[in-house]
Amino acid sequence: MLSLSQVSEQLAPAMLLGNRPLGLGALIEIYESNYAGLRRLFGYALREPGWHVSHSPVNGELHLEVERQSPFTTVLRMTYLFPEDGDSRPEPDLIVNLYEDARVAEVARWSQRYGNSAARPGTFADCWRRNRVLGKWLEFLMDSHHGPLRPRPARPPFQFRELVAPAGEEAA
Repeated sequence: MLSLSQVSEQLAPAMLLGNRPLGLGALIEIYESNYAGLRRLFGYALREPGWHVSHSPVNGELHLEVERQSPFTTVLRMTYLFPEDGDSRPEPDLIVNLYEDARVAEVARWSQRYGNSAARPGTFADCWRRNRVLGKWLEFLMDSHHGPLRPRPARPPFQFRELVAPAGEEAA
């Protein structure tokens, strides 16, 4: 039987790979992984302005909007639609900045539901958590066979709530 100290030694690395921030280098790796995951899932659609939809044979409808583009930055909004009292509720609801020159993706803003945590908004721990959520969601989307995206000519059939940038961070 393992002693308590042996169990702690074995669990500590797994816990650090979860929601606890490891450091700047690990955060940059998450940014790089998120960029690669977005490109692998959605490829060319990330360069096409407007709304796109992905249907999975396993689960919900993914909506992605390319909100803004510049030569080096693309701003995306990603959400799932969940039925709620005869209407649809977008959740999770993320604004993601793709930096093409650095090949990284960062969650700039997210819905208040996912923004509530022990970490103060705008802190390193909050940034870590936001970007881990995206990374885990991208893994889920890949496992659920999402992509490629199909363009939609009109606005989505739901209303987004206003997302607020964390304190100390500039709005995208």
